[in-house]
Amino acid sequence: MSDLRVPARALAPAQSQLPVGSYFDPVLFEREKQRLFAAGPRYVGHELAVPEQGDFHALPQEGEGRALIRNAAGVELVSNVCRHRQAVMLRGRGNTGKSIVCPLHRWTYDLQGELIGAPHFADDPCLALPTCGLAVAESERVMPEIIDQLEVELEKLGLQDEVFTTRMTGCPNGCARPYNCDIGLVGKTKDKYTIFLGGRVLGDRLNFVYDDLVPTEQVVPTLVPALKYFKESREPGESFGDFCHRVGKENLLAKCNQELMSHYP
Repeated sequence: MSDLRVPARALAPAQSQLPVGSYFDPVLFEREKQRLFAAGPRYVGHELAVPEQGDFHALPQEGEGRALIRNAAGVELVSNVCRHRQAVMLRGRGNTGKSIVCPLHRWTYDLQGELIGAPHFADDPCLALPTCGLAVAESERVMPEIIDQLEVELEKLGLQDEVFTTRMTGCPNGCARPYNCDIGLVGKTKDKYTIFLGGRVLGDRLNFVYDDLVPTEQVVPTLVPALKYFKESREPGESFGDFCHRVGKENLLAKCNQELMSHYP
């Protein structure tokens, strides 16, 4: 005969492994996206989107910053941003023939994304050197040193894996688009720069003035207080530019002003 008695533990309320709120928590969702998916492989598109050699598909989910391209070896994912003036080169879908040509200054890349032509660059490099009549401060000759200094400070703060854009120009004309990136450095006068913060990697938001007339050697020390504030008060998955935009110029300066003033005796 079967034992039809039901033990008390079988009638107890079920206990979920996770609280119900965890399925609707936006902060937890952002954390899961960063930890589970951001560093792993992602689906970007199907090879049928680019069936013939030279066919391209600029990825809308990435602001067309990268594109699938069919070349002789197969399908490749390449940068769709020209390294000269950061212009988007291909739009939507189509066929680019044997090369990719930037619509601004005709810089040309092969179907693997390698630069194969830069018209007039040897004669007119636009490097904010003395050959540029608009430059009032150095740009590309000092930027590598500034980036090296910045990377040292980022490592000290444990932020070396953060992704953000830094652009620098030798004059306010902004040919390298410093006004919509995370960190923009714009030459104001000889050896002094305006620092802009709060843009985005995709370049779809203007930044704001963080400090002005900053000497070259003080650019990175001036950024350090903002980076410390970012580390202490960021939200999960929040980028540096998004953080600066969220807290706003007034709050950011109020937090960093004491350290900023200490840089100038």
